Amino acid sequence: GGEALASALGVNVSLTKLDLSWNALRDESARALGRAFADNASLFDVNLEYNGFGDAGCEAVAMALEQNSGMRIL
Repeated sequence: GGEALASALGVNVSLTKLDLSWNALRDESARALGRAFADNASLFDVNLEYNGFGDAGCEAVAMALEQNSGMRIL
């Protein structure tokens, strides 16, 4: 799930808001999404509430945000 979504985010330049809450995403998905977030300059608002990210997943997303200055709401 997370890998396919991350792949789609890599080519989508018009999406600005994404709600991924309550999707039971885990660390592996968070790492894939983190890579996509780092490369996607159009995303402004992403909701990741109520997923199953552990420390590694949270760290992957946080590192991606360091590279994406356009994201304002997480």
